[in-house]
Amino acid sequence: KDSSLEPRHFAVNPRRLRHMSVTLEIVGLAGPLCKLWAEPSWTCTDIKATIEGLIDIPRWEQRLVSGLHELGASQTLEPFLEGPSLILTLVRRPRLQALWLALVQESWQDLHFAPEEIRGDREVLLQAVQVNWRAWEFASEELRADKELAMAVVTQDWSALEFMSAELRGDPDLVLAAVRQDPCALELAAPEIRENRKVVMAALSKDPRALRAAGSTLQGDKEVVLEAVCKDGSALRFAAELLKSDPEVVIAAVRQRPEAFEFAAVSLREDRSMALEAVEAGWQALQFASEGLREDRELVLAAVRQDWRALRFAAEAFSADREVVLACVRQQGAVLFCAGEALRHDREVVLSAVRQSGRALEFASAELQGDRELVLEAVRRDGLALEFAAPHLRADRDVVLEAVQQAGQALRFADGLLTADTGVVIEAVRQDGAAIAFADERLLDSLG
Repeated sequence: KDSSLEPRHFAVNPRRLRHMSVTLEIVGLAGPLCKLWAEPSWTCTDIKATIEGLIDIPRWEQRLVSGLHELGASQTLEPFLEGPSLILTLVRRPRLQALWLALVQESWQDLHFAPEEIRGDREVLLQAVQVNWRAWEFASEELRADKELAMAVVTQDWSALEFMSAELRGDPDLVLAAVRQDPCALELAAPEIRENRKVVMAALSKDPRALRAAGSTLQGDKEVVLEAVCKDGSALRFAAELLKSDPEVVIAAVRQRPEAFEFAAVSLREDRSMALEAVEAGWQALQFASEGLREDRELVLAAVRQDWRALRFAAEAFSADREVVLACVRQQGAVLFCAGEALRHDREVVLSAVRQSGRALEFASAELQGDRELVLEAVRRDGLALEFAAPHLRADRDVVLEAVQQAGQALRFADGLLTADTGVVIEAVRQDGAAIAFADERLLDSLG
């Protein structure tokens, strides 16, 4: 007798079993079939392949059982081990079932040609849908109502829920598995499931906008809606009308996304204190305040102090409001373009604008374009602002020098006499070599 087939003898230590080989005794209904060595980490699939090599029973025909438990394909030996050996019972499948288990693993589409008994075979269909959930369409009518099979399908692709019966789409466990993959699955659920708090909250945790698919009762549930709008304010659009009139809900939404004020009830968008709170939470809310409130100076100031872009949502009259325009040009000088005529003559307003953006000088009054100190501020910020200076300042050597030191190509806007000034041209070319193109030709000729 070959002693190498004899099992080893060692003391049982469960903590060491996972690192040691064990002896597997495979028995059939008629008695022993074979013995083999295995690692605790081996899966059922590994064991079946080894058995096939030893006793020529195709792996697809094998079912391995430990006690009352059948081993799943990916299940390892470790949970079943209590010592250095283990007895597994091998039960042979019917040949037709085994054949189809092998076939669907390679080509699930072959189920189209399968006999009715195979289309109604739960194991074969489970194997097929794990390869591709679309094998579901070949299942028998009875199996298409099977929850375990349906769970295997939606676990692979949530969108399969669309093709299931109303009863399955009304199963909370099944829909929960689907929405945990993608909250859009809630739209495919039966109406009663859309009212299921646990399922809806699971969908909202992935995408707050899933509130649109929730049932009307939950869309009117303040706790549920607050959960949604605190994560994405735009979910307010799907809340019940009553909650769109709730200041706490609306402010929570606006703090997360100011534009959500659009979905607040008209009564709140017309309420001054509410609109002010919304605008303080985010300037974008101003565009959705009532027309009358967009003429409210305090409201407009609260918005433009956050961001000059809010000016476009304010009433037109504010383009002539000194404090409002000052708040804007300090952030973006070009806003001077929108300012009223009087403010373009206002030295403080224009000075603030050119300090932020030199080229805002373009929108200043002709008088201020001739203000030497103001023009110097502009060209220090952006040399190309020289283009908008009054003619006498474009002939001012100090002003032009300041400009070309910031942007060499500002030389193109200098008075002709200064384009022939060696010192000015040298400074311009030092800053940008391309500025040589704007130097006086006579100077270039003299320099050879």
